[in-house]
Amino acid sequence: MKTFLKDHDRETAFRRATYRVFSEKPGAYGAGTNLAVLASAWKEKKDLAEVWIDWGSFAYGKGVYGVAAHKEMVSLLKSVKLTYQKLESDDFDTLDCCCFFGFHGGFTCAAETISGEKVSTYFGDSRDPNRPEVRDMKDELERTVRSRLLNPAWIEGKKRHGYRGASEISQRIDRVYGWSATAGIVDKWIYDAIAKTFVMNEENKKFFKENNPWALEEIARRLIEAAER
Repeated sequence: MKTFLKDHDRETAFRRATYRVFSEKPGAYGAGTNLAVLASAWKEKKDLAEVWIDWGSFAYGKGVYGVAAHKEMVSLLKSVKLTYQKLESDDFDTLDCCCFFGFHGGFTCAAETISGEKVSTYFGDSRDPNRPEVRDMKDELERTVRSRLLNPAWIEGKKRHGYRGASEISQRIDRVYGWSATAGIVDKWIYDAIAKTFVMNEENKKFFKENNPWALEEIARRLIEAAER
């Protein structure tokens, strides 16, 4: 019996040491980090790291389905040097969903917190399969901000949708802040440009007040939060 238990313990320990695929527990969804950011339910970067680890430290693989593996996850995070995300369509970008900064930004945040080292973040662009490209995530975020969020043509297109358009603009600004909170890749000029474009621009401010004043309130609140943090 003792021999059996020893062999079983060795086998279990070896299997746990080989865990490499992690996600949330069975039946759950999301990284949790995005929810904490959007609810302003955090004080320091380590708080977001803890959320990401707690939500995502369940192992999957051969013979393993959602096994709690907090220690194994933390051990592997110590060696992370870079994080990577890939999109393959023009239909959406890194600001279209809070899950992007929740997972990728949260991963970066957790790795930096555990290792104490700066982690590089990269973006894979395979929208054109004949010309795949890997860019720094900061560069990709700035490209998206310039080409959509601050683009007058894009803004006018959203304004045609009234209440819904105002809400979508506000949500994208929340996601800019999400990337800032988790990965720290948002420069000050982006916040300044958002303030000038949506809060200080009289024409756009009038649009929000007439169609969705709560969206304008959320934009202003998020900018104040970013400045205070």
